[in-house]
Amino acid sequence: MAEKPTREDLLKRIAELEQADFERSQTKNALKKQEAQLAESQSVAKIGSWNLDLVSQKLEWSSETYKRFDKTEDKFTPSFDEFARLVHVDDFEEMQTAFYNALENDAYPYHVEIRIINDSGREWVMEAFGKTVRDDQGNAVRIYGTAQDVTQRRYAEDELKTAHAELEIRIAQRTDELSRTNQALRDEILERQQTEEALSESEEKYRSIMEAMTDPAYICSSNYRVSYVNPAMIQRAGRDATGEVCHMMMHNSDQKCSWCIHDKVMQGESNTYEILSPMDKRCYHIINSPIFHADGSVSKLSILHDITELKQIEEKLRQAQKMEALGTLAGGIAHQFNNLLYIISGNIELLIEGAAPENETVLQAVLKSTRKGSDLVKRILAFSRKFEGNMKTTRLNDEIRGTVRTINELFPKKIDRQFDLAKDLYTVKTDKDQIKQVLTDLCLNARDAMPNGGNLTIKTENSFIDETFTAKHPKMEKGKCIIISVSDTGVGMNPETSERIFEPFFTAKDFGAGTGLGLSVIYGIIIGHEGVITCDSKPGRGTTFHIYLPAFEDKHNKPESQAGEAQEQKTIMIVDDEKQIIEITSQMVKRLKHKTISADSGESALEIYKTQKAEIDLILLDLHMPGMGGEKCLEELIAFDRDVKVVIASGYSDEDSIKKTLQAGAKDYIVKPYSMKDISNTIIKNLE
Repeated sequence: MAEKPTREDLLKRIAELEQADFERSQTKNALKKQEAQLAESQSVAKIGSWNLDLVSQKLEWSSETYKRFDKTEDKFTPSFDEFARLVHVDDFEEMQTAFYNALENDAYPYHVEIRIINDSGREWVMEAFGKTVRDDQGNAVRIYGTAQDVTQRRYAEDELKTAHAELEIRIAQRTDELSRTNQALRDEILERQQTEEALSESEEKYRSIMEAMTDPAYICSSNYRVSYVNPAMIQRAGRDATGEVCHMMMHNSDQKCSWCIHDKVMQGESNTYEILSPMDKRCYHIINSPIFHADGSVSKLSILHDITELKQIEEKLRQAQKMEALGTLAGGIAHQFNNLLYIISGNIELLIEGAAPENETVLQAVLKSTRKGSDLVKRILAFSRKFEGNMKTTRLNDEIRGTVRTINELFPKKIDRQFDLAKDLYTVKTDKDQIKQVLTDLCLNARDAMPNGGNLTIKTENSFIDETFTAKHPKMEKGKCIIISVSDTGVGMNPETSERIFEPFFTAKDFGAGTGLGLSVIYGIIIGHEGVITCDSKPGRGTTFHIYLPAFEDKHNKPESQAGEAQEQKTIMIVDDEKQIIEITSQMVKRLKHKTISADSGESALEIYKTQKAEIDLILLDLHMPGMGGEKCLEELIAFDRDVKVVIASGYSDEDSIKKTLQAGAKDYIVKPYSMKDISNTIIKNLE
């Protein structure tokens, strides 16, 4: 049985209860004070609060919220339905969507700005924020937040938009006014210019015009003495040459110019001519006009317009036109010529198998000659930049060593050959045969430039193309590159010669010693590799050629298939408009243990493929045929069967045509004349 509490225990317990009651009273008073402060703050800010119990659907509003809705606490019980009834019909869906998004996902807190229409008809704009409360299972049980009257802000924003629109209209009107004013000013300027032209006999007017000119101009009297120079002429001469004779000012010469027309101008004749100034080596178009004075004397007005850059552009245009004309000529004959070579080489290659030894030697010699003919066509096409070679990733240091070893016997012992080849040289993508040709021709040119011996140095290095370089050579893109330098210590060239060495048919060698195609072919090859070649040379101090090639990184290289690899029998459709080519190619394919189907036009090829699609593994399609032609046939084949495998074959295809067919869906291309090994490699590569 528990002990009965003593009087002291009871007094102590009473004291504790009184203290707790006092603290509750204090807390209650503090809460009331805070609630009063909160209510006052809400009233000042026009911000009310609300709390919606999602379980009981009970909605509670603060006093300020009742006030915003023109309601009183004693006469109105808020509910979600009552609130929804007061939302403007055009804003209801926005409110509803925001509400349910907030309940479903905390990533979308409740926030709306909607119009409310109170029962009294007063419309106001409410901006509401809310936060969702969830139970331990993540279910939404309550959402509470604030509601603020932002009507004035909304009206201010609308007024600002209206004002902005009005401002835009005023700006447009003002712009139109300024445009008309500018046009009037332009018309006035034009009228003034016409007036000045009408008064051109006045020497003072001439002076005003020339002062504003960017072209150098001067006036000289009948005794060749300069009486006036404009600022541009002062800048060109480096001094105010008034009083000097004109040929000293113009060209630093104490002798009258050989092309001088001064006397003709003194007789009242106007004329124009072009000169290359011996002073600054720039080309000028000069306009000479007489000025007649009131005393009967005559002066000469000369205006110089620098056309150096224009001449350079014209020269480049002529060079491009030459190259284009030669390229068109080369392209026009290449297809037919390569077809003829293919008929010859193909028949020879078929005859070699089983031929007697004494006949095989003769046939091999003929086959070698046809291949040289094909190489000659490639050189011409490379020169005209109409031929895309067999581009593959290349280790240039190995190619350089191999090329020099190949031509080593062509160099006399008095020429010392040196190498400075960079380790870890970037990989580039090149046609090995074309690059070998470039290196060979440059080395042999260096040999010819050193008849008494000297040093030949070949250097490779990694570098980077920046904006400064691309500004001068827009053919190359910014990025990593390699530089090949071929230097000799030979006779060198003067600037006039070095500027023209890449022109077709230009040669610095003695008559009959060179064709003038070598360096232009090299130029075409390097441009075809998206590179740049430059030349630095001085008489008696040797020559250096710099070749810039873009670095290439291919992480998906696969080893080439080799001819003769074991493979199952396939069916190859050969499409060509020349019967002999079909026959030769068919025999080659059959000797490679494959079946053939032939078609002599794009139309017949399409019909055959539509009926025998399941049998045909690969199509060898000639690009240049009458009628439908190779490109259109390729398009129709792919439209019929997206998985068709087509290899384009042609005696001549420029880079654009090749890229176009590959982009259109061709798997590969092969250029005539091709050998049995080429066909085998093509079949293996595209059917592996």
